[in-house]
Amino acid sequence: MQNKIKNIQIGTEETIRYISTEILMILIPIIGIKVLALNNSSIAIAASLASMGYLLFGYISGLIADKWNRQYIITTTLLINSLVFGL
Repeated sequence: MQNKIKNIQIGTEETIRYISTEILMILIPIIGIKVLALNNSSIAIAASLASMGYLLFGYISGLIADKWNRQYIITTTLLINSLVFGL
């Protein structure tokens, strides 16, 4: 029972992370076009920079997650992500 609860918590946290990332990828072009009046190449650069973190830190974070407590790592990184993008 304890394992099922942990799996549900981790699944919920991953779902929230995925949804927030997709919302960000949708909002970057909208904000760029409507608010900042940017051209298409500037928006493409901003969108690619937003996804660059996964490419740079994905393997390193995978190694750390294999060695440390996954629930603590996911909760902490989601909190930091919410604080950074929420402000």
